[in-house]
Amino acid sequence: MAFRPSLLLACACASLHAAPLPDISTVPADLSIPQLSDGPPAAGKRVSLELFEGTPPVILYLPTDWAQGKKFPVIIELAGNGNFKNSYGDTSSGLPEGSKLGYGLSGGKGYIWACVPFLNEAGDKPAISWWGTPRITDPTAPSPSSSAPSPPSANAFSATPNA
Repeated sequence: MAFRPSLLLACACASLHAAPLPDISTVPADLSIPQLSDGPPAAGKRVSLELFEGTPPVILYLPTDWAQGKKFPVIIELAGNGNFKNSYGDTSSGLPEGSKLGYGLSGGKGYIWACVPFLNEAGDKPAISWWGTPRITDPTAPSPSSSAPSPPSANAFSATPNA
């Protein structure tokens, strides 16, 4: 009798589906995202920061090991579609304040984490559904309230471009 890998794979898959999968909501969280706080950015602090005049702020987190002058890669997280909830209890408000992925990826260390919104047609409010307006969300485009772009300074927080 010849060896049949497809038969072996079918048997293995059948046995995997026999046991019920655990409910992930019963697993205790191993990370806790810092609360949004007032004041200037600092190591281990999550703050709201206006980068462009007249546009919604981004949420910025500097890692616990952040120090002025030390270079860090940056995780840019785009807030997902809002008004989302599934049967497992996963939710998304569509706002940067509700973003969590960047912190989960970094564990709060070694990366600067910025959560940015998709913008509405006017560019003055977050677009909760879908992905905003490409013309407005282009970071090199002028902000809606000015005639020239006013890009944020990556050097202010020792971000490493192209890391």
